[in-house]
Parts: sequence; C-alpha cells; structure tokens
Amino acid sequence: MNRIKQAGFTVVEVTVAIVAAIVGIGGATGWVLNIVKLCGSSSQPVEPLVVLRCVGVFVVPLGCVLGYIG
Repeated sequence: MNRIKQAGFTVVEVTVAIVAAIVGIGGATGWVLNIVKLCGSSSQPVEPLVVLRCVGVFVVPLGCVLGYIG
C-alpha cells in the first residue's frame, strides 16, 4: 500500500518556526538595547547594573533580559 506524503509544512512546524522567529527577534532587540543603554551610562559611576550590562554583552541571554529592564 503506497501512502502519499503531503507536500508542504504542517501547522505545528509553521507555528514552531513563527515562535522561534519572534523569540529570536525579541532576543536580538533586547541585546542591542542592552548595548545602547550601556553606552549611554558611560558617564555614570560604576554600579552593579552597569557591571551586569557589561557581562550581558558577552552572555547573550543575560543581555537580552537586561536590555528590557530599566
């Protein structure tokens, strides 16, 4: 018995791809915002948040979260 395979993508595959794209774009935006906020805080004294932002440049998940915070 031959089964005919469906050409194209399933709803689950498309949904996963869309969610992954949204998370990726949101994460990249947060990381860039972290770098922008770090450059803007160069005239302020060194505080723990500034140190965390410096670490967030290299540890991307931390930078993504810190980009959206304050």
